[in-house]
Amino acid sequence: MKKTYFYLGLALLVAVGALWYFSPERKGETQKETEVVTQEEAKKTESTAPSASVTTPSVPQGGQRIIENGIPVTLIYLTTLGFSPNEVTITAGEEVRFVNKTDGVMRVGTKANASTSYYSSFAQPNAVGKGGTFQIGLIREGLWTYENLNAPSSGVTGVVYIK
Repeated sequence: MKKTYFYLGLALLVAVGALWYFSPERKGETQKETEVVTQEEAKKTESTAPSASVTTPSVPQGGQRIIENGIPVTLIYLTTLGFSPNEVTITAGEEVRFVNKTDGVMRVGTKANASTSYYSSFAQPNAVGKGGTFQIGLIREGLWTYENLNAPSSGVTGVVYIK
């Protein structure tokens, strides 16, 4: 008989515990506790995460000038959106470096039907894939309109003003 009361009491205790555990009031408290923990964890993550202003790009931005062997070199990137930047101004004797950032191929040359004089028939000798570069020294004043000769119908063009 004592075992029966023991099991009956145990079943009653389990039932009351289950009612308390699944009660709507308790679920609201648990949810609030979870939200507080989540907010606290978010604050910890924010304080330990590096800020965007701290990170610096490992490669220079398009249009940026770098100095190599005493000569200014202006960087122009071929991206999926076109040349970046698509217009630059340099001084005669400076150089321009084109860098392919696309998965396609790049071969820089004078834009078809361009009215440029000195550079009117200039073309990069070989196409380059992603990460490939082409560098040219521009020594005469004027302008040079160029395009990716491997995709002339894309309308991706640019201009170098040489002063």
